[in-house]
Amino acid sequence: GNADATRLSNNAFAIISSTAAPASSESGTPLAVPSAGGTAYNLKLVIPSTGLEEFFSLHVPALPPGVVRPMVVGFHSFRRTHLEVSLGTDLMTEAAARGWFFLAPVQRSAVGDPLINYGSVQSQEHVEVLMRWVMDIYAVDPDRVYGVGHSMGGGSAMSYAARHRDLDAGAFAAVANHTGTVGVSNVWDVQPVVRPDLELLFGGTPAQEPFEYQRSSTVELDPNGALIPSGRHMATNLSFVDTRTYYATNDSLTYLVTQSQ
Repeated sequence: GNADATRLSNNAFAIISSTAAPASSESGTPLAVPSAGGTAYNLKLVIPSTGLEEFFSLHVPALPPGVVRPMVVGFHSFRRTHLEVSLGTDLMTEAAARGWFFLAPVQRSAVGDPLINYGSVQSQEHVEVLMRWVMDIYAVDPDRVYGVGHSMGGGSAMSYAARHRDLDAGAFAAVANHTGTVGVSNVWDVQPVVRPDLELLFGGTPAQEPFEYQRSSTVELDPNGALIPSGRHMATNLSFVDTRTYYATNDSLTYLVTQSQ
């Protein structure tokens, strides 16, 4: 339907529709990021399947009619928000400088801590709804949508890429993972402090609900972080997708280094 543009600040507008509304940043003020030839928004969208509000940052480049541009989707790390990606990194600035779209979702969890998702199917449904919403409204090039994430967000980006290969759902043409949690059951093995969160997300332990852990992972690893030869590896869906994995050799979370290797 028709949408009204409401001014958030001198250099930003937000589109208000039946499903999208302006959202405040963690400091309580609307997000308004100056950009080269575009506008940055902080929005929230009600996700029909869960009834929850999904918060996200969005950069929209200024485009002439008929021009489509790529989009980068950035995933935040453990217990952080979308603002870690949109304001705490240069990703949105770099996208704006190129005249690209940029999307950073909270990927809100419906159970437990809303900022812990580990790429759960429900949290990925939130991302898919956001991506469809953006791509329905704006001139995003469906052949040039890219994912990037760090730590938990790296695992989420890789998992989303492996589970969504339909261009209509925003299939990633390439994905970059920095020290990501690509094997979620291995996180349960080596990080007792997050076991309650993981068991809430996936309905039990890896022994009780192996499939739930497998379908939110890119690879299946044993407790030592080694690849299980006969495991269910969603990474096989990425055979024709350009992927990059990075890690810091001195990372204090050594299991993430092992998973990255």
